[in-house]
Amino acid sequence: MIHREVADGLERLWNVRVNCIWEADESSRHGEVYIFDHVFKQECTNSDVYGSVVKPLVDSFMEGFNATIFAYGQTSSGKTHTILGNKTDPGLFQLVSNQLFQHVADQVDKRYLIRCSYIEIYNEKINDLLDKSNQGLTIRRYQRKCAA
Repeated sequence: MIHREVADGLERLWNVRVNCIWEADESSRHGEVYIFDHVFKQECTNSDVYGSVVKPLVDSFMEGFNATIFAYGQTSSGKTHTILGNKTDPGLFQLVSNQLFQHVADQVDKRYLIRCSYIEIYNEKINDLLDKSNQGLTIRRYQRKCAA
């Protein structure tokens, strides 16, 4: 729970274990258990998320596969913290960058061109988070029926 929720006296609504969640309030529970590929408890760090989900993705990326890290959720749910982190809990952006540039440094006989996009889609507006002057981006369709 975020600090505001704790300060407001709100209670935890879900129990979490390994890759599943269920309602914490037994009286409102219908017995459903929801299963996912990964479920992280609130005590988990960004490094935990990185090691479980993102590092294998970056390993595949370095072998030539495409990769996307997508953070989705309600306002104040921790997306920005997970991506950017802080001094004591580095975010995925820093952890991925470290892994990529370490891989490049280890491959002295190869040349690399690394490109990165970091965008936000909020209220149907697309913003470039790496270039504050590049806001209100638009999606365009090309003749090959792809979007960019």
